Amino acid sequence: MAKLGNKAPNEQEGKETVEFFKDLDREALNTERFLEKYSKPLGIAFGVF
Repeated sequence: MAKLGNKAPNEQEGKETVEFFKDLDREALNTERFLEKYSKPLGIAFGVF
């Protein structure tokens, strides 16, 4: 029974880590979509400045 008590916090930490990386992956995908959508205007803007 004591082992179950020690294992539960580790499982929670694992779930939090998975959620963190899912959010990070989602943000990367959104960034990639943004860059694909606005690649030409961004290229012009950075090419001029």
